[in-house]
Amino acid sequence: MPNTSGMMPLAVEPDSDWPDNKDIYIQMIKEWIEAGAPDIYGEVPTTPNLKPQVVGIMAFNSGSTSNPLPRLDNKATNPIIIPKGPVDIWFAFTDDMTSPADFTYTQLRSSRLLFDFSNSENFVLSTAPSIPGTDFWGGSTNFTYKATVEFPSDTSNTYIFLRTYIQESAGADT
Repeated sequence: MPNTSGMMPLAVEPDSDWPDNKDIYIQMIKEWIEAGAPDIYGEVPTTPNLKPQVVGIMAFNSGSTSNPLPRLDNKATNPIIIPKGPVDIWFAFTDDMTSPADFTYTQLRSSRLLFDFSNSENFVLSTAPSIPGTDFWGGSTNFTYKATVEFPSDTSNTYIFLRTYIQESAGADT
């Protein structure tokens, strides 16, 4: 901060005991941090557990893992152009606490409505031998889950939205 020493406290009240107890206060703060920085109830914060994330999606004609189906305007985050007939849709996941291979519940749903999956079609999303590919940001990643999907024939020029349902460990729906 301009015009200050940058040391805390920036100002000391004339009747403050800071000058006499500075070392004690600093030691108390160090001990609090070393104890895990408990809150006023004595509870130590737990390590956060972020939700699993989809970091890449690829689609292939069913049974193939060569020549991924094209995306609109060839951009990694744009919709995939799906032909008639079954396709294999591959997903790459990441998680801060659980290896994607250890997810305990996996499901894929499709809907013509972006936010309404209540009447959606369900597909099995299962592990498969991984295939290399490109994530949404252009980096390399492994795709380890796939679902074989055959969309209804009346979906020409229609957007179909996909939603994955993953459980990373017992009792932790995400």
